[in-house]
Amino acid sequence: MSISWILQQSIKTRILSFAKSHDETFYEMGALPALMAGTAPQVKGGELFGPKWFIRGYPTKEKVKSVVYDKKLSEKLWKTTEQITGIVYK
Repeated sequence: MSISWILQQSIKTRILSFAKSHDETFYEMGALPALMAGTAPQVKGGELFGPKWFIRGYPTKEKVKSVVYDKKLSEKLWKTTEQITGIVYK
């Protein structure tokens, strides 16, 4: 295990712990951005929705970061996911 992985897990654990302790509907609210993106008539293709306050809150439109369009990064992510899961899509 690398130090950065340990730090990432620690940060993730703290964020989830904070969110759960401050919002009893944490998990239920997590589905709202996906539901909005998939069902709201005003949503256009290519738009991104997430919680209003990073990990909490009602869905709001987010700015799509340029890293989303990085072809080399997306190919690396795809290959890594195939390696981890053992499932190869063609």
